[in-house]
Amino acid sequence: KVWFLEYRAGERTAYRFLCASRNLTADRSWDVIVRLDGEPAADGQKREAATVNRPLVELLRRLPSLRVHELDPNRRARIDELAERWRNVVWERPDPMRSIAFHVFGVPGASAPDLHGKRALIVSPFLSDDGLRMLRSGVRTETHVLSRAESLDRLLPGSLDAKLSTYVLDEAATYSPDDADDHGGFVPPGDRLAGLHAKAVVVDRLDGAHVLLGSANATDAGWQSNVEVMVEFVGPIPKVGVEAALDALGELKEEYATTGGSEPDAKEEAARKLEAFVRALAGARFSARVLPADPYAL
Repeated sequence: KVWFLEYRAGERTAYRFLCASRNLTADRSWDVIVRLDGEPAADGQKREAATVNRPLVELLRRLPSLRVHELDPNRRARIDELAERWRNVVWERPDPMRSIAFHVFGVPGASAPDLHGKRALIVSPFLSDDGLRMLRSGVRTETHVLSRAESLDRLLPGSLDAKLSTYVLDEAATYSPDDADDHGGFVPPGDRLAGLHAKAVVVDRLDGAHVLLGSANATDAGWQSNVEVMVEFVGPIPKVGVEAALDALGELKEEYATTGGSEPDAKEEAARKLEAFVRALAGARFSARVLPADPYAL
């Protein structure tokens, strides 16, 4: 879920990149979004900018080949031109982050970020045993996971060990009859956030806290086969590390004990299969031939 935005006013050009966990829906889940503002690189900055932006440039260039319907040549040319300009964008770094990197999964040449470190925090509504094992493989001590109860319950018992702490969103984070807006008035249920949809990984390493935000769930598909984007920041552990993130979540989270091994909910599995079928149907090519008849035939 990304936006590539380019603004022009006279001789000035500016760029904005949005990378989110939120879909283009009216869903009211808890989500995360990264907003980066940039400007064209000066001559001495272009080489470094090209290195940083290469994954996004390659994604832009590849997207037209992933389309279902043929793109107008002029439109494809405009996308290529935007990709070329995107190569030379310098991004403002949000305080207190000191570096930015982009990761695009599910495309040729994609490589996973280095997740080795002392401790980790994983926020993901959906989990798989293989995905969790991959994300934890380089973590030396504890890993904290914030997810949905259903996802945690379906993990194999072997995935739940003494180094893993599990959490869900507290009920107060999704609904409270005492909710009030900024003016003390009642907040309608449709204006409240409900449910977890955010995806984030925080790993404390020797060089600082590596914070990854974007669209990839903690599943093997999310980090290996799906086309997903994650933005990686490096910042000071006391401010953006695992403990700082847990403290910031505060009472939004609550510990959740599970033994794992639950069977998937039949209704949820059926809904997932239906959604997959609808996606496949929507992507199928359709053609019709009109045959002379009275009045006509297809």
